[in-house]
Amino acid sequence: MAQLVVIPINSTTITWYITGLSSPFNTQNYIRVTLSTSPAINGSPNPPSVILSSIYPMTDTGGSTTTPSSTTTGGGAFSGGNTYTLYGSAQAANGLFYNAGSATFTMPVPRPNNFYWSYAGADPNTGAPITGSDKQSGLAFYLTATEFIGLFNRINQFRQYRGLSNFPFDYSSVYSGGFFYAYLFNQCVQAILPMNPPIPPPSTVSTGQIISASMLNGLKNSLNSIP
Repeated sequence: MAQLVVIPINSTTITWYITGLSSPFNTQNYIRVTLSTSPAINGSPNPPSVILSSIYPMTDTGGSTTTPSSTTTGGGAFSGGNTYTLYGSAQAANGLFYNAGSATFTMPVPRPNNFYWSYAGADPNTGAPITGSDKQSGLAFYLTATEFIGLFNRINQFRQYRGLSNFPFDYSSVYSGGFFYAYLFNQCVQAILPMNPPIPPPSTVSTGQIISASMLNGLKNSLNSIP
């Protein structure tokens, strides 16, 4: 029995082929095989609707009952995290179409972009914020609610990418003018650890412990090390 095989390559691209054909895949037996969003009607001269890709035989005789493979984006039909069911069909040399299996698959979620801080800190004398992608030792502490919420969001994007559920961050405690609590830092550490980053996150901290620029950078570097 013919079987459609679909292998997701990335969030928008698949490779597919059909195996188990009743006859060798050559021009004496087949015109083509197709990948479509609906099944063929067995013995019909009409092709299935919405054909995304076709594979044609390369030899007149001989060959295998497995077709060559083909890589396609389906004209932009796929996106990361979504599940699809597609259908294979074989058009015999007499022009009639026959079902050749189906496949259900989920496209992988693309890797999120790296996270960077927006401010390096603040001028120790004037308090003016200084932009920078890394927190800088020697500057006054400066961490905006927007930055930290951005870190929460990016961590959860990475968790989704790694097949984990969203971490229940305490968003309600992060607001402009609020305090930066140790447990908020610890939540980030706890959310990153299960993803097994090549660069481990910093250790958790205790209430009253100073959170340095290098520790904040440690969160960023650990998250960004996830392949």
